[in-house]
Amino acid sequence: MGLVRVSDEGDVRERVNIVYRLNNAYALNVSETLNSWLQTQRTAEADAQVSISPFEQIEREVVVVPEIATNSLVVSATPRYFEEIEKLIRELDDKALKRGEAIYARVCANCHGTKDQPGSLPTSPRFAAHTFKNGSDPHSLYRTLTHGYNQMVPQTWMVPRQK
Repeated sequence: MGLVRVSDEGDVRERVNIVYRLNNAYALNVSETLNSWLQTQRTAEADAQVSISPFEQIEREVVVVPEIATNSLVVSATPRYFEEIEKLIRELDDKALKRGEAIYARVCANCHGTKDQPGSLPTSPRFAAHTFKNGSDPHSLYRTLTHGYNQMVPQTWMVPRQK
């Protein structure tokens, strides 16, 4: 019966391997969150003394590695668990965008404006319409918020997650 079950559930060696580019969240943060969640799942199963076959252990093995240079995640999982992991990645990435939008509206929009309204300082480029002199990619924006640039003072009150 065990052999039939294995063949019914598919080949445990079959894996989905993908590089998932994050648009809003930092790869290192998302990978730490996912790996912590995966470890908590494993610990809970061990504490509950749930009997898991070697086949199920291999099938549940998920690998999430950050690729910092491209802000991507390298993910490897069996097809059975891949959709769940992909959903978690999308949700974490979307939540980062929502946090950023809230901070921008509260702190930055006054000077830099919004899509609909200009900011209060004519020399402050509009975030949605301009390329910043110090760069508009996530790393450049992080550096500008941390160290400042020209008339933009460092935002020392912000913690890294907010930048």
